[in-house]
Amino acid sequence: MAEIAPAVDRSKLTEVVVQLLRLTVVHKLDWQPRDPSIVSSGSSRVEGVFETTYKGRGLRLYRSLPGLASAQAILGIDVWTVVLEMLDEKGRPAWTFPSISALPDLYSVVSYQSSGVEEFMNDVLS
Repeated sequence: MAEIAPAVDRSKLTEVVVQLLRLTVVHKLDWQPRDPSIVSSGSSRVEGVFETTYKGRGLRLYRSLPGLASAQAILGIDVWTVVLEMLDEKGRPAWTFPSISALPDLYSVVSYQSSGVEEFMNDVLS
């Protein structure tokens, strides 16, 4: 008989994502860009893959555009999905967070910080 996963407390998951966001903003989490090809995406398009480690647990964050959504994207409709995965000891996805409203905010901050925009602006203004 297959084991059924227990119900996940969405409010607790939201708190976890918000805490990851806070830790990222204060530079306590260092997200590193990775090659998008490390993500198994099927017919989806993947971009902006980042990984970090928190207390020994690997995390991967990326944006995914489902294959069927390409026509919507051409029309200017934002259909990107932000995915957060916990990784096993070999760097493979062990669990994927459900869609949580704070994930796009986390992705935005990670993308901004890893792009070096802040350092660039400080260099220009100094």
